[in-house]
Amino acid sequence: MLSIRCTSKGVSHHRVAHMSGHGPNFGQRMCVCHAVSEVHHAIKRPTNDDVQRLSMGKASKSERGWGSRQVCHRLNQEERKAYDIALQKGYLTLKGTGYRKERKGSPLANIYRQYCDARDMLCVNVLLRQHGGQQGDVVLADMTPKRRWMRDGENSHTVVVDSTMKEAIERGVDDVIKAEGWEASRVECTRDMTPWTVLLPPFLLLDDDNEEYDVLEHYSQAPMWQIPPHVLAYSVASRPEAKALAAAMKEHIFIS
Repeated sequence: MLSIRCTSKGVSHHRVAHMSGHGPNFGQRMCVCHAVSEVHHAIKRPTNDDVQRLSMGKASKSERGWGSRQVCHRLNQEERKAYDIALQKGYLTLKGTGYRKERKGSPLANIYRQYCDARDMLCVNVLLRQHGGQQGDVVLADMTPKRRWMRDGENSHTVVVDSTMKEAIERGVDDVIKAEGWEASRVECTRDMTPWTVLLPPFLLLDDDNEEYDVLEHYSQAPMWQIPPHVLAYSVASRPEAKALAAAMKEHIFIS
């Protein structure tokens, strides 16, 4: 379950994030996205070594701040096996959201999102549904680790995913689903189906335009746990098809 909090000295507010997003040329479409993204700040990312250290409960080495005591990243033995499989396959499989009560979050989901940031790739997750009344599994594609941003019209304090990239992903996924004849459809990515922990700085929750803070700079350089996810979600009828869709996303969208 997504946990989003605004934190500052003496302040802790909870707020729900609003996340949306709705073949042969799939990879080619993706390649044009870099040229049109509005990035006015240098992109900062953790290194692979930073991510590995965080997964073992150690501090990042290249630069402080990629981890947080408030965000669980350290993996247990079972999660380590699932993580290693994810690195091989290019997507993460989770039982439900991977939530661990004693850690108040999903270390596996959080660390894989950090890994995707280090590798400049989509964060693709397959949520294996196990609760009664839920039909099929869910495939999530978090576009945040790509860090392709643009300002939303005249509001300089609203940053959204680059529209060209988002539309290319949507078209590409739709093409694959149609070509393969899979029973899959776009769904709203609700709070209870998202596995990551996010701690938002207070200025991201301000309704007024505060020129003291550059939101685009924050989105370009802050750690993943300080940036809300921007997700495309698909409900897939069968488990084999859900994993095949995730693999297709990795095949066509992975950019090292």
